[in-house]
Amino acid sequence: MADSSGRHRRIPASGKQRGFTLLEIMVAFAIFALAAGAWMKVLGSSSRTQSTVEIRQMALWSARNQLNLILLGEEQASAGDLQQGPYRFRWRLERQSTDTRGLDRLQLQIFNADTNATEAPQLAVLNAYQYVR
Repeated sequence: MADSSGRHRRIPASGKQRGFTLLEIMVAFAIFALAAGAWMKVLGSSSRTQSTVEIRQMALWSARNQLNLILLGEEQASAGDLQQGPYRFRWRLERQSTDTRGLDRLQLQIFNADTNATEAPQLAVLNAYQYVR
């Protein structure tokens, strides 16, 4: 470093070091990269979870709507497809007699209509009881 007279001054060996070494900077970048990678993984997982919750909520609303139509007598089928928002679902109704005469147990199951699996996982299941004359 030059002073006002143009001569170079030497920094004594015992003088304090200024700035960071290359190794320190590389370690800092490595720690930042690991933290950023972990954060991205958390965000991706959160996004998938939110999407799953949204689909299941729509399936539950569809199940409630369909079960109400059945209980009101407006729907006679035991299976079908339906649309709720941007999602398509397949539903199936199982009717069972109970020990009480004139009372049936209804179980409505909702599946994703886009899956081609023989037995797709249930997205929602609702149970109800209906008086049958």
